[in-house]
Amino acid sequence: PLLLVLAAALSAGAQEGDLAERLFASGERAYTVKSFGEAFETWNQLLQAAPKSPFAAQALLRMARHKLEVEKRPDEALPLLEKIKTEHIKTRFAAEAMLLRGEILASQSHRPQDLKEAVAEFNRVVDLFPDHPAVQEARFQLGEAARRQGQWGRAVQHFMEVVRLDPAA
Repeated sequence: PLLLVLAAALSAGAQEGDLAERLFASGERAYTVKSFGEAFETWNQLLQAAPKSPFAAQALLRMARHKLEVEKRPDEALPLLEKIKTEHIKTRFAAEAMLLRGEILASQSHRPQDLKEAVAEFNRVVDLFPDHPAVQEARFQLGEAARRQGQWGRAVQHFMEVVRLDPAA
């Protein structure tokens, strides 16, 4: 009896994962043909049906990028990115979300002292995801923030680290 309950639970989890993957792919298909409303509706279904799925994190990231890059509404992208950071920190999408969130916050900072929250996001990317491709951009953004704050030595250190990681940079 216990094995049957366990098998049923595992099967339900696998079915939820399959559904999440199918919903994400369906949203991607709609997005590719510029049916943005259909894509968002499908991804929202995914968020309701499988909120803990890595596909949910990926859908949130796609939605945030759309809000930022297509609709030019960074303030609507920020809560989506924050949700990835808080609910999907263990996924690879969290690094991209924190990097993008930091870039938005940096772009909204009008004074050097306003960069504190953006710098914290960039540092989290570097600290939490040392092997992620987003680290190089996070280091570059840290250099830019230090430059804007007049911290020339720190800026040079970050820029040198970017070049060390990728000499082609």
